[in-house]
Amino acid sequence: MYYDQGIDEFLELRTHLLDEDGHELVTEARTSVQYVNNVIRLVDNLMNTAHPVFKVLDQRGAKVVRMDHLGQRVLMLSKGAAGWYERHLPLYRINPLFSLFKRFLGPFSAINGTPLASDVDLLNKAVEKLRAFRHSPALKRRLANMRRCRLDNEFSARKLCAAVRSEFRRTLVVRIDLGYVSVRRDGKGYGAAPVTFAKARRDRDKFLAKLRKGPDSKYVVGYVWKMEYGIDKGYHFHIAVFFDGQYRCRDIHLANRLGALWKTLATDGLGTFFNCNLRKEKYERSGLGMAHCGDHEKWHNVVEYAIGYLWKADLFLRFRTPGKLRAFGVGGPYRT
Repeated sequence: MYYDQGIDEFLELRTHLLDEDGHELVTEARTSVQYVNNVIRLVDNLMNTAHPVFKVLDQRGAKVVRMDHLGQRVLMLSKGAAGWYERHLPLYRINPLFSLFKRFLGPFSAINGTPLASDVDLLNKAVEKLRAFRHSPALKRRLANMRRCRLDNEFSARKLCAAVRSEFRRTLVVRIDLGYVSVRRDGKGYGAAPVTFAKARRDRDKFLAKLRKGPDSKYVVGYVWKMEYGIDKGYHFHIAVFFDGQYRCRDIHLANRLGALWKTLATDGLGTFFNCNLRKEKYERSGLGMAHCGDHEKWHNVVEYAIGYLWKADLFLRFRTPGKLRAFGVGGPYRT
C-alpha cells in the first residue's frame, strides 16, 4: 500500500514555510505531493483489478456511460497530468507508476464530466495498457529499488528506536525542521533563499557536530535526519532528536535551543526553524515528548508517526541529491 495515515501529518510538516517576517505559510507544494500520492494509489488499485472501469449501457435505446469509483478517479486525476506539479518537485525521483499514469491516461485530461460513449473504448484500452505493465521486469526492478531505499532507511531508524527504548527508562523525543527563510518574489509568491546544496550540507554537518558535542550533547542518545528540497522552501532538514528523559524533560525548550543553535550556524541570517513539539497535542497520534520504555502505545506513535514520516514518503517520492550523496541519516545510540 502506498498510503497510510502518517502521510497526512508528513504533508502538513513538509509543505509549510517561514517567510522573512517569521510568518508561517502553507505552500502549494502540499497540493503537488498529495496529487502524486493519489495518482500512485490509483494506479496501484487499477493494477490489482481486472474489470472495465468504464461501461456503455443501452437504456431504452439510448447509450449511457457508467463508471465505477476508479473511473471517476481516473478522470479527476488526469486533469493534473499536464505537469503543474513538476514545478514544486524539481529534484525528486517519482514512483514509476506515476509515469505510467501520465503516459496512458494523461491524454484524457480534456474530458469534463461524464465521457462520451465514443471515449469509453479508448479509456478502457488505455487502462488495459497500463495494467499490462504489472508484470514488466523493468517496472518491478524500479519499484524494488524504491522499496529497498525506503526499507534501508526504515530499518536503521527502527533499529535506533528499539535500542534507545531498551537502554533508557524515559526518552524525550524532540522534532524540529531546520531550513532557510523564504523570500517574496514580486507577483510570484515565495521562493527559496539563495542557498546552495553544498552550503546546506555544510550547515547540517556543523549542526550535527554541535549536537554531538554541544551543551546538551551529554544527554543526546540518538537522532534521525532527512534532507529535502522545495521550490518555495529551498533545502531543509527534518530532524528528530532523542534525549535521556532521566535528565531532560522540557521538550519545547530544548527544541527552541536546537533551533537557535541552527540559526547561529546557518550564516548570513538566513537560518530558520520550526518547533514541532510546540503543537504536539494537535497530532492525533503524537509520539513527541516523553516516552516511557513500558508505554507500548507511545513508542508505537514515536516509531510510526513522530519518526516514521521521515521514511514513509520515500516509496512514492524521493529527493535526489547531487552526486548521490546521503539525504537520510541516523546517529546513535549514545550512552549518557
